Amino acid sequence: MQIDVLIIPYVVIIYSSLLSVFMTYLVVRERDLLIATILTLTQGVFYSLLYLLLMAPDLVLTYIPVSVGVTPLLLFLLVKKTERFER
Repeated sequence: MQIDVLIIPYVVIIYSSLLSVFMTYLVVRERDLLIATILTLTQGVFYSLLYLLLMAPDLVLTYIPVSVGVTPLLLFLLVKKTERFER
């Protein structure tokens, strides 16, 4: 029972790492800039989870406001000022 409990964080780290790489691929392939911004926000959430599980609280406290808060907000404002779809 004790071994199963120790494996769970490693499984979550691997799963979160793979999902963040997949989100990066989707951001690059997406033509709709609004959806790409939402995918970027999701990627930031996965990276924040990784930093939290890797016990780096200083990185989590700086990464969450920047990657999940400020960057998507600025990207939403930029998409609003330009065209939504990329050619």
